[in-house]
Amino acid sequence: MRWIPPRTLPAREQWARENRWVAGLYFGLLLSAFMTVWYWSRWPEWYAIAGGILTWPFATIGFAAGIRRRWGQRPEPDRYPIPTRRRPWTRASDRFLMLALLIGIAGGLTWALGTVRGDENLAIGSLVTAGCAWFVATAWSERRRRASGAQSGEDPAR
Repeated sequence: MRWIPPRTLPAREQWARENRWVAGLYFGLLLSAFMTVWYWSRWPEWYAIAGGILTWPFATIGFAAGIRRRWGQRPEPDRYPIPTRRRPWTRASDRFLMLALLIGIAGGLTWALGTVRGDENLAIGSLVTAGCAWFVATAWSERRRRASGAQSGEDPAR
């Protein structure tokens, strides 16, 4: 078992399949840290710390189970191109892409409106809105790429 993930995205994907509990542990730790900071801006300190600590095991188990069951991936994902930072959704299923679009649009609008109204910090709101815009743009471009490939009769594993 390797505790440190590789640097390249394809090698990291293979590492996560082989060491799903370690990958889940890292994901849970990262999500726990982000959630603690987010909770801290809304709740008293002890609630924020408790919420962050409780997030860790649930995120770890959920991430490891998602890797094991290949949640959100197409059937036979190894037939499709390896995801890159520019095109991260190559192996995602069509339903998952639609879910990503809906969540990205709803999250982006919610954070943008909260930032405009002054409910959210301008820096944090701008960062989250930009992240949602990237999320939506990459999912939208992947859906368009698949639709144009299906119309031209291209192999879906391009």
